[in-house]
Amino acid sequence: MLLSTIVGLLLLLYINYRIGGRVPVYPPVAFCAVWAAALFLLWAAGNYFLPLSDQTLAIFTCGCIVFSVGSFVVLVFAHKPLRNESFPCSSSRILNLLLVFCVLALPFYVRWIVGLGSDSSAVTLLQAVRDATVDLWGTPPGYTLFMNLATLARILALFAYFEGGPIRKAFAVSLSVVFDLLMGTRSPVITLLLSLVFLEWLRRRRLPWKVLLSLVLLFIVAFSFIAIEVGKGDARPNAPLTENVTAIGRGFIEYAAGGLVAFDQVVRRPNIIPHNTQIDRFFVETLNKLGAHFKLQDDYDTWINIGPSLFNVYTLYLSYIDFGYVGMMAMLFLLGIVITRFYQGAISGSRIAAFIYSTLFAGLFLSIFSEAFFMAINFLVKLCVVYWLIYRFPAVWAKWFAGSEPRPEVLAPEVLRG
Repeated sequence: MLLSTIVGLLLLLYINYRIGGRVPVYPPVAFCAVWAAALFLLWAAGNYFLPLSDQTLAIFTCGCIVFSVGSFVVLVFAHKPLRNESFPCSSSRILNLLLVFCVLALPFYVRWIVGLGSDSSAVTLLQAVRDATVDLWGTPPGYTLFMNLATLARILALFAYFEGGPIRKAFAVSLSVVFDLLMGTRSPVITLLLSLVFLEWLRRRRLPWKVLLSLVLLFIVAFSFIAIEVGKGDARPNAPLTENVTAIGRGFIEYAAGGLVAFDQVVRRPNIIPHNTQIDRFFVETLNKLGAHFKLQDDYDTWINIGPSLFNVYTLYLSYIDFGYVGMMAMLFLLGIVITRFYQGAISGSRIAAFIYSTLFAGLFLSIFSEAFFMAINFLVKLCVVYWLIYRFPAVWAKWFAGSEPRPEVLAPEVLRG
């Protein structure tokens, strides 16, 4: 049944590839590809993991089909191409100033990080930081401020990469990776790198192998560094290199496929863990900040046996499981429509749609780990705010305070090639 499911998803992937105009970043192509790859990894691992039930395989297959149908519905309607947007000098200056601000704030960020680990008995600094902010689920003083700083650096990396300039691109991406690695977490770095893959394709309408190789190497370095420093799986800072290489490889396999097995355990026994990853979390948090007092569940998951180890990642389907199977498929259909609409806007020339879809594109790959669409609303709202500040504020300033229209653009834009 597992092998048949993989073949079926590969066939669906090919159909979507043809329907989407042979574009590798078309949403259903990416979605089907990552699920087929994860299932293939499970099949190749043999008896390493606990086996998946037929019911779970049916959920994964139907989810890909329904998502593809939602995307196809959007393709049926033709959308007029948008006018390519230029990148004015004023916006470039604001982007540079914000990057300088992040650089100036980095020493304070490092000092805060060091302070988190000063009273810890952890072997490494990053392990102490993770204990203080993630594993022990604490909220130390300054957490919100510095997390927003790291988020700003990530947003600026997306903008700088899209607008071009090799030095600024490399600098902005490196700065964002440093901010995130100092927190001892991998998901923000992975999200950024996957987002950059789409933006690279959008700028060139192809994926140069040198760029892909650079991003893959950066991913391997980040994944391995965090695994060793934080002590993920059997990786240890003081272990021999050969042992760490083996541990990191095993950890990658579990990280890439373990969520599917963990979700299967929930399908078999629905009450085995609390369902804490609710999609309304952003709205509840926002209302609470405005004075409401809604109870907010902890957003972490219980560890569960997947065969070789315990795991606490359950794919995006755990966030929809309380809607029932029909509701779960309805959510996938809705996501197919919304995500593909942003995809169409991106390839038609909308800069803001390009940035939003780059994040949603990363979420398609991360769907084998967790829900990364509704959970990304907070990030997307902040992205839109920074976007307005960089791209729209100069025109507002010129109109309101200078009493004139903005001067003609003098910075040659890197337009989207159709």
